[in-house]
Amino acid sequence: MLLFFDVSGGEIVVILLFVLIFFGSKKIPEMARGLGRGLREIKDASDSIKREIQQEGNKVRDELNQIGRSLPDLEKETRSQLEEDGSSSRAASAENTNKEEPKEAPVPEQNEEEQVKPHPGSTPRTQ
Repeated sequence: MLLFFDVSGGEIVVILLFVLIFFGSKKIPEMARGLGRGLREIKDASDSIKREIQQEGNKVRDELNQIGRSLPDLEKETRSQLEEDGSSSRAASAENTNKEEPKEAPVPEQNEEEQVKPHPGSTPRTQ
């Protein structure tokens, strides 16, 4: 940890002397206790957050496992419903094909005289 701050032994002695002179020998134990309590509270809070995240992750994993286990059953149910729907629609289409379709009324043939003649000013169409 001292390497992180790049503090040597001599610098630590100077800092400790400064703290001793500035705060006095009576307040140093109180400050150390307060600092210890603060660090413990921070650690407890971070552990609590980690625990909550882990519990929620476990809940999500359990739900996904439950969904994964129910997928084969859901697939079987869906396939059976599709087969039932397919067989009933095939039976209905078979009934429809067995029914006689209405016959169209015969179109009377036109004589050449009755055929529609083009207007005298238009160009005749070739077929």
